Amino acid sequence: MYQLTALFEECSRFLVRTVQVKNCLQIMWLADQHSDTALYTAAKHCAKTHLSQLNDTEEFLNLPLRLLTDIIADGVPCSQNPTTAIKNWIHYNKEEREEFSEMLLSSLKEIGENVHIYLIGKEESRTHSIAVSLHCAQDDSITVSGQNSLCHQITAACKHRADLYVVGGSIPRRMWKCNMETMDWERCAPLPRDRLQHTLVSVPSKDAIYSLGGKTLQDSLSNVVIYYRVQDNVWTETSQLEVFHLGCCWRKP
Repeated sequence: MYQLTALFEECSRFLVRTVQVKNCLQIMWLADQHSDTALYTAAKHCAKTHLSQLNDTEEFLNLPLRLLTDIIADGVPCSQNPTTAIKNWIHYNKEEREEFSEMLLSSLKEIGENVHIYLIGKEESRTHSIAVSLHCAQDDSITVSGQNSLCHQITAACKHRADLYVVGGSIPRRMWKCNMETMDWERCAPLPRDRLQHTLVSVPSKDAIYSLGGKTLQDSLSNVVIYYRVQDNVWTETSQLEVFHLGCCWRKP
């Protein structure tokens, strides 16, 4: 019996890593049939954050009422046009579904682009956690803030392509990456030196993340510039800034 349970859990972990837009509704349905909460949650998160891409697909239009209600009641970003998704689902079989229109609209929880992410990790004998709050503006710019349970500040964060990168926690130089579709976290190469109040800047054209300015642990200003090569998982120190900075931004030309 134990072996069967272990096999089930391993299969579930594997499927969580495969969740993406094109299969999230099928996996959500499968997870519901097998009462797999972790897999169901990952698939539902993918569905609600990509609802605008799914609302006219055959899988969505044939979604059972119960699963659709669970998606829209969990908080759908307003940018995903959840009311349009509801209308599409109803009109697909208007004769049988129109009676559910009012119930679905009243169940809808439409939210701004605020997402809260939690990371819990165990390292040797100590458990630590990080809570991150994202705000995504209409122009796709992102601001991130948060603290972990030990009240150590998140020193910097940014979004690079489809992933979220967070630096800080109980060890200021440590960096984590979160896959925003599967919500899987993994540890990246740490910064070569500790720094506070610095800024992470994503440069997609170079597939790199730059860390600029900030302060040292001795509270002195820093003009050091380092960059992270995403594909290689390596930090490299480059030329220094002429002046000290506590923040910066990147604007695509």
